[in-house]
Amino acid sequence: MRPILLAVLLLVACSDQTDPSPRAFADAVAAGRAACAFTVGGQTLCWGDNSTGGLGTNAGERELVPTLMAGNPSFAFLAVGRTSCGIDDAARAFCWGEGGYGNLGTGSLLRDQPVPQAVRTQLRFRRVATALTASCGIALDSTAWCWGEGRNGMLGTGAIVGMPVGYLPCDPNLPLGPACAPTPVPVAGGHRFTDLAMGGYQACAVASDERVWCWGYGVPGNVNGAVAFEPVPVPGSLALVRIAHGGEDLTCGLTPAGKARCWGAVVNSPSGQGGEVIYHQPEPAAVDDRLTFSELAVGDRHACGVTPGGTAWCWGANVAGALGDGTTEPGVVDGAFLPTVAGGDLRFAEIAAGADFTCGVSEENLLYCWGSNGWGQVGDGSLTARLVPTPVSGQGE
Repeated sequence: MRPILLAVLLLVACSDQTDPSPRAFADAVAAGRAACAFTVGGQTLCWGDNSTGGLGTNAGERELVPTLMAGNPSFAFLAVGRTSCGIDDAARAFCWGEGGYGNLGTGSLLRDQPVPQAVRTQLRFRRVATALTASCGIALDSTAWCWGEGRNGMLGTGAIVGMPVGYLPCDPNLPLGPACAPTPVPVAGGHRFTDLAMGGYQACAVASDERVWCWGYGVPGNVNGAVAFEPVPVPGSLALVRIAHGGEDLTCGLTPAGKARCWGAVVNSPSGQGGEVIYHQPEPAAVDDRLTFSELAVGDRHACGVTPGGTAWCWGANVAGALGDGTTEPGVVDGAFLPTVAGGDLRFAEIAAGADFTCGVSEENLLYCWGSNGWGQVGDGSLTARLVPTPVSGQGE
């Protein structure tokens, strides 16, 4: 998220419940089958999968168009998904949606909470991220904290033995089973981080010296994909300033020079349906160093970047048109990523990616989405997949 957007949001006291139209958008976030966007006026609207209450709209299982969050909260930073978390203008963290593993951070294991719940801590945060069963944040002092399930190493605290004080059994029927932390616990190692991303059962963060550390399941360099219960360095001399993680096995980052590096695996089929592995890199690999990016987003099986000139390039699997080039042909050749232009002559300022769909905010503050749309994640009022960027509903011509 750009610093200028944070400044705008921090200056806006958004208590007005009106819903002005047409809207102008400033930024978008996406994960899984859901997306949210900030308007220039500081409102938060969400659409797509709401089956766990992660959109915060207090409605049914899905929203087909951008819909104001209940209570019209104002957030300076937002992570969306089955579990969503936001940071308000006082740097306080709130979470909502799926919480059955303590991943709302409220001290309980209550599931499917559609209204933002305050994370129970005195900490103040600058970044927050969510995954399947855990959430993490970077505090104002740059330390990392996590809450939720610890079985897959997602908390980064080191191996959990027994039921430590402050933890709860993840399954009330198995009091001696896996332990969950329903409030924030410190990530081991004493590192200071500047950026954080989560996906699946893994978290990665960029340290103040631009080194990358990951923890959880399938961490790069860990033997046979074993669980890393505390942060381990990504192999090689990788230096990043930004990092993004999809919902499955793909992670990408930007070097200080704006070059994209990715690692992990990509299957060219919808989630949970098997398919051909079209990309597999256990260590960070270059993504066409002829391109320089200022923005980056990673979905489950694809990624996109925006150049300083505003051109959006996407690569990876192209299920349902997630690359936005009008085809469903994957952006991979000979096992390496092959970026393709999304949206032709459109120029973007921001980009976001979820499970087989992508959204971008144009330089004119218009919001477009494309790709899979079975849950309304394109936001155009339909359930039809879109192979090219399509304007979401409720904005100007």
